[in-house]
Amino acid sequence: MKVQMIAAISRGAAIGRGGDVPWELPDDEAFLLDQLDGAFLISGRKSYESPQGEMIFTGRPHTVVTRQNGYVPAFGGAVAHSVEQAFEQAKQSRYGRAIVLGGEKIYELALPYADELLLTVVDTEVPEADAYFPRISHQNWSASCIGRHPKDERHAHAFALMRYTRT
Repeated sequence: MKVQMIAAISRGAAIGRGGDVPWELPDDEAFLLDQLDGAFLISGRKSYESPQGEMIFTGRPHTVVTRQNGYVPAFGGAVAHSVEQAFEQAKQSRYGRAIVLGGEKIYELALPYADELLLTVVDTEVPEADAYFPRISHQNWSASCIGRHPKDERHAHAFALMRYTRT
C-alpha cells in the first residue's frame, strides 16, 4: 500500500493557527479533493473536526486517530488509537493508497511510513501559528514541482505544488 501525506504549509512549515488553516486557496482545495479520490484517508481527531472536516470526509473511506475511548466520528468512518492501527485498517480496505491529512502530531508519527509527500508551499509566513509540518531531511526525499499558482483575486498568496518522493 502506498502511503502519501498531503498538507499546505507556509514558508516556515506552519499548517495551522487556532484550529484552522490560515489561508483560503480555492485552487489548492480543488487539488486536495482531486487527490483524495480513490484513497483511504487517515486523520487526527482535531483535523477531522476542523471546519473543512465534513467536506473532506463525508462519503470517503477514513479512519480517525484519537486517544479518546468511545469516540464516535461525526461523518462516519472508523476509529484507531495509533497511526499503526490506522495503517492496518487502510491495508484491510480495498484501496491501494492511504493519505494522511494531519494534524501536526499525526504527520510526525506517520512520516516514517510515508512514500510520498504532496505539499502545497504557500508563499507566506504565519504569525501566531500553533501547528507545523514536521521537518524533513532532504537527503531522504527527492523533490519536484508539479505546479505553481500566482497570487490573484481569489488567492491572497502564491503557492507551489511540490511532490516529495522517498529516496
